[in-house]
Amino acid sequence: MARLKPPGIVLAALLLLAGLPEEEVLMSDLPDSAAQTPQIRVVADFGVALDPPLVKKFDFMNSGIVPMRRYRRDLDLIVDLKAQTLRVDLFLGNPEINGWTNEIVSGTADDLQFDFTELDELSQMLKDRGMAGYWSWCYNPLPLQTGRGHASHPSSLLAWREIMHQVARHFSEENLRPAYHAIWNEPDLDIFYDRSVDDYNKLYKYGVEGLRAGDPDAYVGGPDLAFTDEWIDPFLDFVESNRLPLDFFAFHAIGVSPTYRINTARRKIRKRPYFERTELVFSELNPSMIYHSPQAPTVRYTQAAIILDHIAMLVDQTDITRVHWAQFMESGYDTLGVVDIDGHRRAAYNAFKLYAMMPVDRRALDVSGPLSGLASSDAHTAAVLLWNRSRSDRHVQVDLRAIPFAQGNLRVYRIDEDHASFFENSANEELTAVEVLEDVSSAGLSWSGDIPDHGVVYLEVTDGSGLSELRAVPPIGDIIRIDRYFPDRSRDNYAEFDRSTWIARLGMGSQDLADSRIGVTVEGLPASLDVSFAADGTLQQLDVNSVLGLRLDYLGEDIYSKAVLFHGSLYSSGRQAPVPWGTGRPADQVVELDDLSGIRLSPATYAPPNWSGRIIMTFMMQNTGARTRAKVVVRSHG
Repeated sequence: MARLKPPGIVLAALLLLAGLPEEEVLMSDLPDSAAQTPQIRVVADFGVALDPPLVKKFDFMNSGIVPMRRYRRDLDLIVDLKAQTLRVDLFLGNPEINGWTNEIVSGTADDLQFDFTELDELSQMLKDRGMAGYWSWCYNPLPLQTGRGHASHPSSLLAWREIMHQVARHFSEENLRPAYHAIWNEPDLDIFYDRSVDDYNKLYKYGVEGLRAGDPDAYVGGPDLAFTDEWIDPFLDFVESNRLPLDFFAFHAIGVSPTYRINTARRKIRKRPYFERTELVFSELNPSMIYHSPQAPTVRYTQAAIILDHIAMLVDQTDITRVHWAQFMESGYDTLGVVDIDGHRRAAYNAFKLYAMMPVDRRALDVSGPLSGLASSDAHTAAVLLWNRSRSDRHVQVDLRAIPFAQGNLRVYRIDEDHASFFENSANEELTAVEVLEDVSSAGLSWSGDIPDHGVVYLEVTDGSGLSELRAVPPIGDIIRIDRYFPDRSRDNYAEFDRSTWIARLGMGSQDLADSRIGVTVEGLPASLDVSFAADGTLQQLDVNSVLGLRLDYLGEDIYSKAVLFHGSLYSSGRQAPVPWGTGRPADQVVELDDLSGIRLSPATYAPPNWSGRIIMTFMMQNTGARTRAKVVVRSHG
């Protein structure tokens, strides 16, 4: 993606970093450096790959205030946004505010009672849609409250640990594991927690000990910090000194630019090798201030372009693995939801939908003017997404080059005052094509038209087959957890796995030498798998650790007892790279294959005698040269 930065954009960025609300920046008089340009030319070249890919890492959060009846009515709307997790701050301990029919935890400290009925229902609803939960275990449950109610410190940390033990065990036994278990929400705000970071650290310790006792595979983390940077070092110091697990470090940015929050978290964690397997997660993000008015900027069409600016920026942050937009459903106490309290889709919803419609594999886009954009394609679709933050209407010509099929259908979608924005046009909230050209030649294809200030235009050319790599597939196995590895966060390499499509993407970014791997722990795999690697760029054997392949680690009765590495000749027997999970040692068996583009694999063939049926599939690419990448597709055979 090419971006120009005229003085107005630089000024806006400085104002955001200073903490001014996004809307104040938008309403200032920014210089219009392109006012004399009669037409802006945009060139999308679908024959040129770019990194990183447009992975669908943009998820959503909901307040625990939202009742289940609204999930039953509106959750299907999340499917079109390609979210993989939904975060809920569960709002335990305040039945007057939260949306649960019955408190999840009740009784007394000595006689704890649990009602998982609605949370189980929500978990199953997510699972049926190829998603998983992110449960923030907050706030203080009724049996442990003192003084300030839900914001108080638990009266018994032993009872708190037992609560976490019971919840993790329950979801494990019901095969409804959330993708993330977080301890509390925004403990640095006294409206949610009335104690210090030192007290929170103890809360975290007892909490994660309970979660791991209930489910040894529980993916645990926190603290879901609101904004208090002074909490970060004491928390990380405590976790490391007590050798506690921290699978993810989560933080928020509401009403400010996320850039500072990212840089601060990364700077503090990257110097600590203990956390090289810790994800960085935005568990709440919205650059707009919290508004309570139905006329707020967050409900207008202009919000779409603001969202796309943040998507484009965060795509490039390869160690930010999940971004939970605040919010999916309006809580009733603010107007941040992309779906309003009556179930209507706002322009913000349609901005995320357009990004979700784009193929994942990114392509070159040249924008010679004050616009921003993204381009991507797969074998069946070529797409360009453009948005205008210049404060003037713009006329553009878009040239579409090297479309990967000869004939296609062009559809044009818009978000502006007249299209796909419920606030401005309540009869036209749905995202629909406003221009359609059927069966056109892709050679020399171009489009021209106007993009109003803060308007969005999406061009999509399809081959008419109806096929797409974005389509969710039936689960190939039960995903227990997904492990990440960040030995050097200063690099822009990446490793991603989409739990709905069962596609992994690996890339070296701009480095010749980098370690890109991601591990997926699964059970219930079919007897036979089809695995295909599609590599791009010139792969090189640069040292003994250069590799592109798939590693399987087999769990025996208690420990991982065997590992098998499959590769296609890019491998050295002198490999010395660390092994961050599984057996923790080099592969016991190495299998060289003639062709990685089509592998028929029977996991049981290579399993040890005491195999439990659980396996870690590690997709790995290391030291293969800059701008090399690979896509790995896993399918059930038969």
